[in-house]
Amino acid sequence: MTLGDVLRRYLEEVTPRKRSAESERLRLTKLLRDPLCDLPLADLTPAALRLTGTVVWQ
Repeated sequence: MTLGDVLRRYLEEVTPRKRSAESERLRLTKLLRDPLCDLPLADLTPAALRLTGTVVWQ
């Protein structure tokens, strides 16, 4: 299971119920294009985040 798998499921099951669904859908769709989403969850580490250059939202 990859980060992309988890994000897609969240996008389908959780996002539609939120008041901010549209803006969240746009952000997640953009994030899903990032190579980081191809990583297996077991390989997702702070070092991997730094290597991909992905900006982590606060």
